[in-house]
Amino acid sequence: MSIDHRRFLAAVCVCALSMWDSLTLKAAEEAGSESPDDVTESIVFETHVQPILREKCVKCHGDKNRQAGLNLAAPDAVIKGGESGPGIVPGDPQGSLFYEKISEREMPPEGSPALMDEEISVIRAWIATGARFLDSSAAAHQVTQHDIVPLMLLRCSTCHGGRRREGDLDLRTKESMLRGGKSGAAVISGKPGESRIVQRIKSAEMPPRRMLVSASVKPMKPSELELLEMWIAQGMPESSVASDVFMTDPDPLFSDEDRQFWSFQPPRTGPIPSVDNKSRIRNPIDAFVLEKLEEVGLSLSPESDRKTLLRRAYFDLVGLPPPVDEVRAFVSDQNPLAYERLLDRLLASPRYGERWGSHWLDVAGYADSEGGQNADKIRPHIWRYRDYVIRALNVDKPYDRFLHEQIAGDELTDYENAEVIDESVYDNLVATAFMATAEDRTFADITNFVPDRLEVIADEIQIFGSAVLGLTIDCARCHSHKFDPIPQRDYYRLSAIFKDGLDEYDWLKPQGPRTLNYVTSVEREAWESHEAEINEQIDPVKKQLESEQEDAKKEQLEERIKQLEEQRRPEPRIRAVWSRGVPSPTYLLVRGSHLTPGRLVQPGVPSILNYGKKPFAVEPPWPEAGKTGRRLALARWLTHPDHPLTARVMVNRIWQHHFGRGIVATPGNFGTAGAAPTHQMLLDWLAREFVRRSWSVKQIHRLMMTAGTYRQSSRITSDVTRVDPEGKLFSAMPMRRMDAEVLRDSLLWIAGQLDFKPGGPADPVEEREDGLVTSTRTNPGWRRSIYVLHRRTKIPTILENFDLPQMGPNCVNRGESIVAPQALHLLNNATVYELAEHFAERVRRKAGSDRDAQIDHVHLLALGRMPSDEERSLAQDAFEELIDQWLEKLATGDQEETQRKVAERALVTYCHAVFNSAAFVYID
Repeated sequence: MSIDHRRFLAAVCVCALSMWDSLTLKAAEEAGSESPDDVTESIVFETHVQPILREKCVKCHGDKNRQAGLNLAAPDAVIKGGESGPGIVPGDPQGSLFYEKISEREMPPEGSPALMDEEISVIRAWIATGARFLDSSAAAHQVTQHDIVPLMLLRCSTCHGGRRREGDLDLRTKESMLRGGKSGAAVISGKPGESRIVQRIKSAEMPPRRMLVSASVKPMKPSELELLEMWIAQGMPESSVASDVFMTDPDPLFSDEDRQFWSFQPPRTGPIPSVDNKSRIRNPIDAFVLEKLEEVGLSLSPESDRKTLLRRAYFDLVGLPPPVDEVRAFVSDQNPLAYERLLDRLLASPRYGERWGSHWLDVAGYADSEGGQNADKIRPHIWRYRDYVIRALNVDKPYDRFLHEQIAGDELTDYENAEVIDESVYDNLVATAFMATAEDRTFADITNFVPDRLEVIADEIQIFGSAVLGLTIDCARCHSHKFDPIPQRDYYRLSAIFKDGLDEYDWLKPQGPRTLNYVTSVEREAWESHEAEINEQIDPVKKQLESEQEDAKKEQLEERIKQLEEQRRPEPRIRAVWSRGVPSPTYLLVRGSHLTPGRLVQPGVPSILNYGKKPFAVEPPWPEAGKTGRRLALARWLTHPDHPLTARVMVNRIWQHHFGRGIVATPGNFGTAGAAPTHQMLLDWLAREFVRRSWSVKQIHRLMMTAGTYRQSSRITSDVTRVDPEGKLFSAMPMRRMDAEVLRDSLLWIAGQLDFKPGGPADPVEEREDGLVTSTRTNPGWRRSIYVLHRRTKIPTILENFDLPQMGPNCVNRGESIVAPQALHLLNNATVYELAEHFAERVRRKAGSDRDAQIDHVHLLALGRMPSDEERSLAQDAFEELIDQWLEKLATGDQEETQRKVAERALVTYCHAVFNSAAFVYID
């Protein structure tokens, strides 16, 4: 250390000591004491600290406005702290979160009056001398049931709770602990040493060490046992403090300014803009877009030709190229409504649900395996949810109903008492798998502890928040949201809503227990009939086996039984989430830790979205069935016509998939840290239209795709490049690359190798010796990508190369990379070359050996149009060059046969080249 640096530190110390001396002398004068020691002993909250807090802190942390749940206006509230835990640790300034924040100048925030050094020193001295109060009761800590109940749930209720009561003992409440079980009372109030629960814990009898892993619990820590003993010693007091309840009153945890943010207000209604270029307006969408364009001197690009529109619409709605007959018919159709009729046909196609189903499955976090461990176990029943989504989209199920079923389908119908499980009841139950898609490693005992379960719940909340609300609610799990007005309390209110089906203290493992057997009555009867047939065949063989003496016909009989047993089908079941009765209480977890529960929280929704001060009303749908009605209340709240986010988020997602980017470019984040809408009034108008049109997704497709904005060309002028280089104003249609599924499915369709069989269990995948992952071929070819097993650890290579996401936990906006493996896969992959051979054979069957006809048909099948003169000329030259080179190498034997084979090989090579072309991979 240099001499100058030492001098600097010495000077700092002298200044600090001088400041402390003057401060203590001043405090001594105020307190009437004569020595610094007496001064530090006399620093008390009400006299020395409270005035500082009133002046500098209570504006944001007071009775009315409790940011981060912190109230610094009252003595007892100062000790209690906020959502991050106790703010004061008496005797330990450095360990006190409140002192840490003010000493590091994090608080008060920039723009607010800062604390002076002297004021910070006073607060430090107060904490260091024990955080004294004139009213000594303010700092007194009484252990209550809210300290003990979470502890019992964490350590004991697995074996002594609602579902399982070893020794007939329930340890979830004070009453049940006093009542006890077969051995008598578990506790004796005021006498911890005589209480059986304390004795058993101290002797390590409970929980039994041999059962720790199977029960997925850990022994009570010494500090936890000390807390339990304190509670018993104090007479097992219960707190009368009311738990947190969602109210319609103004919320003190955020300001009026927070409430005014655009996405937290209901969609606005307003007039459709008047623009100069009225000739380009096909529907109101164009007026909103043109208004912004005309402000910067632009207009819409020229309208695309019919071939381009046809290909664009096909890929957008069904994810496949247009058939050759459709291309020819549409181009020659002179009916002014030809395009609208095309859209109607595509929207009615069963292929539509398969294409748009993949978009929803992305945001829902769908995968066919659990993930979480290297085993990556297959989910045997989740495919039913995938098929539900496809069916729902194909029949244009209203989006509000779509959400109701996925969030609370089990509360929409009394399935347990239904005489017949029809398709409607079945769909309601299957849909709830939306809340069971997250990565889940709790299928194993060793990874099924409470923290593991909380991770699953957190992922489900993240999926719900980003998919439905367009908010990053999960950020509030450990502390109040850093950007949005979402207090930590609101995260736990929301988790309390889901808790009747996802309770960390009453958990169901995902592989078997989290399934229901309520498939349709027709499917159930078919399975039972099949089982009965097998039993009828097995029973006589078993009887014959019992009486058979010779070891050889025995072996034959056993083999026959084995063959019959292999014909059994797994019992049909549904992966679902359903209400299991009243769940455990929900406590806010300080800093997100299950070891530090805070105050009790009741079910509720984010207060910032309390549009129109409407209450969140929970009513059981049929009380006798034990349903809570919490999730049903959430679904109804979400789909109120004035909800600020639900309709906006969905129409923005539809827009995103049609136009390449959303009006809000961050589809999973409509909060203050997300992108601002480029056309807010258009977004609001679309949201209102969505609700007005009975939440019909297909009508929104039609509305967007008939607009002049959608029909415009992708050609970009120099003015567009200069003024709107990112396409934020939608001055031209973006040229987009096929996503992973569209590319694979199109290759198969063009080659005539696409199996259109819908639904059912996913097609398996295999990892080859060369490291490639491929899907299993069916008899007609390969099924669409949506039906291929989406295993988290083994994504088919072609899909992974072209950016199919690995779910973690979901995907609201796919990335688009341009990397070498993509080109190398299309160029070198043996399966792609095999498909080029099938493509060539399909062309030969249609066009024969005529080269011009072959070139035409290749372009019609792959590109949806005839080749240009330049493309035809280049193709002819390529054919000639290839044929000449190969004839020279193969100039032996039958020349005519050689010429034929060479010509066929040249066609295969040309088909393969088209697969690799930008004209094929990109959609204009």
